[in-house]
Amino acid sequence: MTTLVFVALAQGDQQAGYTASFPDLPDIAASGADMAELVTTAREAVLQELQRIADDGREWPKPTPIGHVTHKPGGIAFL
Repeated sequence: MTTLVFVALAQGDQQAGYTASFPDLPDIAASGADMAELVTTAREAVLQELQRIADDGREWPKPTPIGHVTHKPGGIAFL
């Protein structure tokens, strides 16, 4: 079994909450009141998107290595 890891780019703060985007899956985003919730919603969003792609009969995108992903100042890249 092969494990694919898609990078998420998080931004936000404790007051406003956090959002994440995915360079390899540009049609989705995730949000959470805190980082723990963001990680949970991000994983769910990726799983749903990959299932949608598979259901459409398309191939999953190849994940970009985290070292090749750039993010805005203050942003956090996570897997």
